[in-house]
Amino acid sequence: MITANDALTLLHKIGCTGISVDDQNLMSNNVLNSIDIMNLISAIEEDYNCSVDVDLIDVANFENCEAIAQIIANAVANSY
Repeated sequence: MITANDALTLLHKIGCTGISVDDQNLMSNNVLNSIDIMNLISAIEEDYNCSVDVDLIDVANFENCEAIAQIIANAVANSY
């Protein structure tokens, strides 16, 4: 099961180290930007050997670690 902590690990991996698992509004508050999202998607696809559906690339899906974990889980589930 993919957790918010898994999402946080990926965020830290791409250099977004000032984020905690409980942070909210990551996109709305400009904590993450479009480059971070592209790097995060690449990390998801590389680390989990899957493809992220372009329909999931929406600001609301990157507002917190729980939402990002759901993107990862969906990508993994749809890759097999």
